Amino acid sequence: MSLKDSQDSARTMTHNSQLGEDLVKLIHGSNYIEVTGSDFDVTEKLCRRIFGGEEVRAQVEAGSSEYKQASAALVTLKRPSYFQDIVRSRQEIINHAQALNYAVDHVVLNSESITEYFLKEVHGKLCSGNGLGEDTGSPGL
Repeated sequence: MSLKDSQDSARTMTHNSQLGEDLVKLIHGSNYIEVTGSDFDVTEKLCRRIFGGEEVRAQVEAGSSEYKQASAALVTLKRPSYFQDIVRSRQEIINHAQALNYAVDHVVLNSESITEYFLKEVHGKLCSGNGLGEDTGSPGL
């Protein structure tokens, strides 16, 4: 089995399994603590798409159903819900899902060691995207 086949297999497993459900909960909980991301429904939909191998962008078309759902979720959470807030919340979810996919691919499937380089790669994936970095979110609020 090639590396790509293994990764596709892992994504299918993650997409359709208890592991996938647990990873969605982990991402939502982590973002909730940091006061970033979105509600559980938006988080789950984005994660399932990413875990299924789909390329998901943070930018959404203003007025689309995804935009409306993300906006409503942020309003319910009593967070700003302007266009840039929606993009940022989606980027947080996307980054977490991609970082976890990377970790599963490398550590779980390929039995690679957790090294300083690996941790830097995961951290880079968590912080990628416009305007995201160490100051993202408001932990403990």
